[in-house]
Amino acid sequence: MLLERAGAGGAVVPGEDGMLVIDVRRSDERALYGSLPGSVHLPVEQLPRALAMTYEEWARVCRFLKPGAEDTLVLYSRCERRARWAAQLAQDAGYDTCFVLRDGAVGWRFDGCVKAYDAYAEGTPPTQALPHDLEDPNFNAAEEELSRLGML
Repeated sequence: MLLERAGAGGAVVPGEDGMLVIDVRRSDERALYGSLPGSVHLPVEQLPRALAMTYEEWARVCRFLKPGAEDTLVLYSRCERRARWAAQLAQDAGYDTCFVLRDGAVGWRFDGCVKAYDAYAEGTPPTQALPHDLEDPNFNAAEEELSRLGML
């Protein structure tokens, strides 16, 4: 629902749309198991350095615009652990409005673009994608939750 509200085709422009969905997983996880439509990629290991960059450096290195302090950041990882750490880093850097996607990428059940998977250590063979049923989004419940969080 947030991606639809942010712009056509999920194209989110920081500072204009006010919201950015950031995938903080490793590159191999994103490549193997997919990503949320409209999200950008910034591995959590690179976030501390990126947060200290100028807007120009960020755009050159990260290949998307650096969000402004007034923008809303929605962070996700495989489950929630790395995204919670990323949210804390962002808040410490002055981003006051940070949210963590509940259940992360493995909880995304609204289309087949992201596959659920078990954790695996970097440098070890990746796990097989786990079967999961797709869900129909409940837009009324989503709108109520987003209103309660002050995001609408």
